Amino acid sequence: MNESIEIFDGPPSFSDLVDRVMTKYGCRVDEISLRGRFDCGKARAHYVLMKLASDANWKHYKDVVHEANVACLEVIVEIVRMPSPNVVMREEVTVVNHNGTQESEMLHHVLGETERDFDLAIANDDFPNNIFERGEANINVDNVSMGSEDCELEEDEVVGEEVEEESLFESGGHEYENVGVENEEDGLQFDTATVHDVEGIRRMDDCFSYTQCELRMLKERDVELPSVPNDKDISMVHKAICESSMVNAEGTSIGESPVIKKGMKFNSLEELKFFLADYAVRLHRPFSVVHSDKNLRYNVMCKQGCHWRVWSRLISSTGQWRISNVVQPHTCRSSQPKREHVQCTAKYLGRRILGIIRKDSETSVPSLVESIFIFSGYRVKYSKAWWAKQHAVALLWGDWKESYGMVPRVLSAITYYNPGVKWWIDSCGMMVPDNGVSKHILQRVFWCFPQCSEAFQHCRPVILVDGTFLTGKYKGTLMMAVAVDPEQQIVPLAFDLVESENNESWSWFMKLVRINVLGPSRIVCMISDRHHGLLNCANDHIDGFPPLVHRWCMRHFAANMSCRQKSNRVIGKLKLLCTVHTEREFREKLEDLVKDLNDDAKEWLKGEMGDKDKWAQAFDEGGMRWGIMTTNFSESLNGVFKGIRSRPVAGIIEYTFEKCNAYFVNRWGKARDMLDQGYRIGQVADNYLSEAELRSVHHLADPYGPERMVYSIRSYGSTNIGGESHGGRHYRVDLHEVSCTCNVPQLLHLPCSHFITACKARGLKFESPMYLSPLYSREHTIKIWESSFQPYLDPSQWPAYEGVGYVPNPSLMRNKVGRRQKKMAAPGYPLLEAAYDLHHRAHHLADMNENLTPLRARVHSPLRWDERYAQYLQRAGFLDIAVQVMGGLPPMDGPLLTAMVDRWRPETHTFHMPFGEMTITMQDAAMILGLPLHGLPVTGIIQNENWRDMVEMHIGIRPPEPEGGDSSKKTSGVSSAWLREHFEVCPPGANDEVVQRFARVWLWHFVSTFLLPDAAGNTVSWMVLPILGQVWENIATYSWGSAALAWLYRQLCEACRRTARDSNVGGCTYMLQIWIWERMPMGRPSRLRVDESEDSEGEQSEDDDPTYGEELEISHDAPPVTQTQGESSQ
Repeated sequence: MNESIEIFDGPPSFSDLVDRVMTKYGCRVDEISLRGRFDCGKARAHYVLMKLASDANWKHYKDVVHEANVACLEVIVEIVRMPSPNVVMREEVTVVNHNGTQESEMLHHVLGETERDFDLAIANDDFPNNIFERGEANINVDNVSMGSEDCELEEDEVVGEEVEEESLFESGGHEYENVGVENEEDGLQFDTATVHDVEGIRRMDDCFSYTQCELRMLKERDVELPSVPNDKDISMVHKAICESSMVNAEGTSIGESPVIKKGMKFNSLEELKFFLADYAVRLHRPFSVVHSDKNLRYNVMCKQGCHWRVWSRLISSTGQWRISNVVQPHTCRSSQPKREHVQCTAKYLGRRILGIIRKDSETSVPSLVESIFIFSGYRVKYSKAWWAKQHAVALLWGDWKESYGMVPRVLSAITYYNPGVKWWIDSCGMMVPDNGVSKHILQRVFWCFPQCSEAFQHCRPVILVDGTFLTGKYKGTLMMAVAVDPEQQIVPLAFDLVESENNESWSWFMKLVRINVLGPSRIVCMISDRHHGLLNCANDHIDGFPPLVHRWCMRHFAANMSCRQKSNRVIGKLKLLCTVHTEREFREKLEDLVKDLNDDAKEWLKGEMGDKDKWAQAFDEGGMRWGIMTTNFSESLNGVFKGIRSRPVAGIIEYTFEKCNAYFVNRWGKARDMLDQGYRIGQVADNYLSEAELRSVHHLADPYGPERMVYSIRSYGSTNIGGESHGGRHYRVDLHEVSCTCNVPQLLHLPCSHFITACKARGLKFESPMYLSPLYSREHTIKIWESSFQPYLDPSQWPAYEGVGYVPNPSLMRNKVGRRQKKMAAPGYPLLEAAYDLHHRAHHLADMNENLTPLRARVHSPLRWDERYAQYLQRAGFLDIAVQVMGGLPPMDGPLLTAMVDRWRPETHTFHMPFGEMTITMQDAAMILGLPLHGLPVTGIIQNENWRDMVEMHIGIRPPEPEGGDSSKKTSGVSSAWLREHFEVCPPGANDEVVQRFARVWLWHFVSTFLLPDAAGNTVSWMVLPILGQVWENIATYSWGSAALAWLYRQLCEACRRTARDSNVGGCTYMLQIWIWERMPMGRPSRLRVDESEDSEGEQSEDDDPTYGEELEISHDAPPVTQTQGESSQ
């Protein structure tokens, strides 16, 4: 039987249909027989054929199809040709009219009784009924083929292969599932709705009514047997549900609960895998992969043995993947109690946390661990969460290396939708081979948006520049230039990614900023720190552009003083010296400052007096600063971009666009609202003028000159008994020149209190643009933020980029072990000045010149290990650290630990180093020990009454009473030697109860002497025994990592006050020493290469990645630097 599709201009009548058939096939009307086919919607493929012999038949057929879910007219044409009396030729053609849903007159017809003279038939039900009855009870409805499977497969061109084996596998061994026949040319074909013999179908109608199973069920429920057979009963056809290939089921979004349905399509195999993994993780049902062929199929089945299965195949015509069959639901138990899931991989989690990373790419890994636990129910390891974050970053902004190649494409797309964007890439003439092709190195890239350049024309002519270092895989610096609006808000102007801060990079950046942002119309002041690159670029000459005025940041300038004299009082006086407005005040403050300076500071300040116009506001000729003394605004923008420093470079560029757009949208609306409420002056000037106007009430004005434009203003002094003011300072105000001897109008470009007094005396408005710069008005705020950005859409809608390809500079790749620096070291800033505690070791060393001996770290070897303990320690969450410790501990470097203890400050719980403060964090504890951070707090009992009874209850042996009956001694725990005597070796033939008891004692000794040891170290504390005496799974619910860190903090606070000979330091010194090695190279051992583990699909898995301590290659034969005390394994 052949099929063809016929399109009609309008709703065809019966005569139109007959004419089309006669014209198409060249036959007479007496040679054709027409029948209409539709799916009646029963539980299996049920097609009904209706005879079409008149207009009434045709109308009834259209009404039936109109009420069905699939409104498609399918007409079977049977052509009978009679060339001779002895030969009968029969042809069958299916004519499909897809215009059936476009009827001009929609008939709201309630289907009534079918005319009895219609010939009906059943197609695709020609298999034995008893087979169907046997399997029907064992098959889920989602496993039943619905609709015309042949049309679906032929349309989608599903890649096929030998079907018999898979069909039997899918159906659990039932033969009826494979209703297709194999065709050598066309692959997998299914029997179509072909009727070869009307009489044969009628004979089928006679024998097919209800199966034995159906009749038995009807009889059990006392249901009257209907007179109309199933194959002819179409009274409920309007309620039929069609689940054929015409239903295009798509995958659910991440936020929805996934539901697997047959027919669902996915754009790629990766999307299909993620959908199935998401389904498995949400339902806590892992699966295993049965077949995986990226060019053919992907089949999975329940890992826990139930009948749940999913089959999917590749659609060759579209490249999509389609779920071809599914058996559900799960009948197995949930895997959540196991606290692990094979599908909960780093790649899967990376897609689930895309929203978190897109919002803040520097989200800490412990925060991700907690977020993952909330949405999945599984608390993953630190290493897996870290890798998940890397996968999310790669999905959002591409691979680190590929991201550099994406930079010109992203900028081209932004420029395409936002004309006027200026961007340049500088490779500095460097090229490197990449896959056999030489590519340019992306050494620097500059970009600025036209909206920002336009905004600067309405800002005060002051820019602030600064840079912040990148924390990603490749080193670099993000340079930024910003301005300030009348509301004291930063206005981003330009951005630049460079290799580092140097002469060439700053000169390249500032040249492009001056040409593309500042323009030639105004003289602009640049405020920055005193980096040599900025000092040099301020003197660069550009033809046609005015010179760049350079002023120094007051805060950075004062920081240079702290390098020579660390005194907050001196720093405060120097800052006050920078901010005064008059030369007289400058001289007075300078004399007061010099009195407190040491010789080194005096010499330095004397050398800076030649450039006092760059750092002292009193000598700011022309008021180029406009009152802005620091680069805090640019550094606040650094704070905004701090969260993206770990992104690939293409992600940084995208973020600058998004952030600038957010600034322009939000701030324009706020400025518009304030202006509508009558506030016409910006916040900066409004705050100053409000205070100045209050002070002007106490001023007296005396006019001078014939035009009375010069005034002598006497400020507030004291008042005599008669109420007359006297003793105030006098100021000269010139309304013509807009000046005052206090220098405020000349420096800040707004009226001071003296100027306001003169204006009131003269009857002038001090808010006039003659006296108050329009750049302080709120109208300029609106002009700054009124430009709009246009979205640059998704990559599929970007213009093609055919330019040069770029790669990162290989020399900028970070190879340093450990986490990357997140904060800029600030050596020029003063440290805490509080006097050292008189009992602190540093006081004895520095002030009293005592020769203190190094502290000794308390190190103990654990009890003898037994492999029978492993299963219990794994349930308690201690197996990883136990295996690490049993492999051998490194020698404790006493002098190194002592050097850190001497720099420990109990006030801040930080080490005070020459370059700043640093401390060990919970993140470090998780990476080094591999113990959980989240969970219940580890709190021990403190009452010592009947503690021996409690110990006996948990370990089965009562600790000995002290000699002489004195029960007050040894109340903190039992002797470590006593535990070794009774629990050193577990008996070989011990039962499970005894083995658990020995394992619990082993863990108790390990926690007390390794994780939470005190300085004495010869006692195993019973305080944590009630926690360790619980069931093993409950022990894992406690936050052991944070407990170890808190205990280490406490021991360091105590150790920094120990000055006696042979003093010890407690706490987990192993964790502290590993942390020191990770941060500083002093005595650091080498690292081992650890092979990455693989998961069930052969892909790399991060679940079993080693901690930092496990990767150390330590020579255990080397003696420790400082001999340890106690039972040492060294």
